[in-house]
Order: sequence, then C-alpha cells, then structure tokens
Amino acid sequence: MPAPKMSDGSWLTPPDGSWRWKDLPKSDPLGDATLVYHDVTGKWGIMPLGRNGSHISSHATWRGEDLHYVAAMYHTGPNLWRAPFIETRPYKCGPEHYYAGHNAPGAEIVDLSRHTTRADSCHFDFDRGGRHFVSDTDGYVNPGPNLLYVGAYVEAGDEPPFVLTKFLGITRASWRWKKNVQHSHPHPCLSPDGRYALFQSDFFGRPQVFVAWDFEFPEPREGRA
Repeated sequence: MPAPKMSDGSWLTPPDGSWRWKDLPKSDPLGDATLVYHDVTGKWGIMPLGRNGSHISSHATWRGEDLHYVAAMYHTGPNLWRAPFIETRPYKCGPEHYYAGHNAPGAEIVDLSRHTTRADSCHFDFDRGGRHFVSDTDGYVNPGPNLLYVGAYVEAGDEPPFVLTKFLGITRASWRWKKNVQHSHPHPCLSPDGRYALFQSDFFGRPQVFVAWDFEFPEPREGRA
C-alpha cells in the first residue's frame, strides 16, 4: 500500500522511509515545544505554552472548529500541584522565540480553570461547537479513583473565558485502582452534539467502551466552583 500524501501532493513519509521534515527546532533542558503544521500552506505555527520550568504541557485538543487550542498542563512547584486547562492560539514567530512559551511576544493565554477549586484535568474532549466538554482527572499526586466530569465553556463579559465543571461519575479504570497497571485509560470523548460522553474502563475484566447520557452540563448560575 503506497504511503499517504499531504493535501499539497507531497509525501507524508517518503517511500524510502526517511523523515520528511528537517527544519524542526532542537529541544532544550526545559522540554519540548508545542508545534502545529498547516498541511496546505506547509507553514509551522507554535503554541505559547509552558517553557518556564514549572508549566509542562500534557494532553491537548482544538476547541470547536476554529484555532482555539486547549491544553491540560502540569503546574508544579514547591508545595504546589495542579493540572489546569490553558487556552491559547498559535502564533507566528521566528526561531529566537520558539521556546519563549508564556513570555512570547503577542502570546495570548487564558487559565480557563482559574475558578476551579483544584484543577485536575487530564484526557478531555470538546463538542463540535466548543461549548461543552468531558474530562477525566489525573490524580498522580493525589491518588484515588479516576473521576469523570462534564463542563461548560463560559464567555463572560467582564473577564476572560472560564470553565465550570460538574461531577459525572467514577470510571473504575485500572489506570487508577491497580498499581502500575494501565490496561485501559478512560480517555473520554464527547459526541459532536454533546449528548453522549464515552469513556473506557476495564472494571469488568477487559477494556470496554461505556456511554453516559441524559446528564446536564453546569450553568453559570451554579457558581464557579
């Protein structure tokens, strides 16, 4: 079967097996950079995330159908641990700013979970409109069952956007209740219309997909906890 091609007709992986791109920036002691690639123009963009030694990028996804990008990040330091949702957009820069992160000129970042009592995000997914999401919790530092939440993206007139969350259930995946066993991760997904939340669990002995429905998303009037 021939190797796939990009939309501009070029090879994703050349027939000889060599790696396509030779101009990637080198890494540094603080870790990697979050790069995005436009498969039509062939141009690179970069996300202004982390890069200060205490912010580490984790899982991420596009929010809705535009260029808003949300990442779950580890925010660590002395006597501090949280995994917030950070929203940003790709920006253009030269090589001198590839690793500037939050300090990049023109960077726009928002801590969406700043009103959450203890931000603990991990795997998550938005609906097609980018207004609702489902997320499981990380729990590496605070061991316990892996929890599942649904949430709403709120655009307030007097402050930047933020998220509200509501408890949905316990996944009972072995990722959390069996030490050093990862036969399944919840990795929840939300249907495009936001009606169904899907997640994985092996509580009954093997990885299976479970579906939750008939739930309600939090509303702004419920507060910001």
